Amino acid sequence: RDQLVPALTAASGIFEPSVGDDAWVTRDQPIARVMVPFDASVREEVLSPCSGKVFFMHADPLIYADTIAFWIVPNEVFVDRKT
Repeated sequence: RDQLVPALTAASGIFEPSVGDDAWVTRDQPIARVMVPFDASVREEVLSPCSGKVFFMHADPLIYADTIAFWIVPNEVFVDRKT
């Protein structure tokens, strides 16, 4: 767990991921949206904190603020294993 990087939400609402678990992502790539339940407007866009591979993705349709939406394995972990 020391090598995993969390992607947290700042807002609560309907969770709509745009990538799945096991996907490769880049830093600052949009990976999910948090939407207002009443009108489906976007409350927050969750960005990837680093480049790497998605290890875990929040599965429930609703999410709270300050919740880990994704765990990402950084690219550096894969580079270190090859050497």
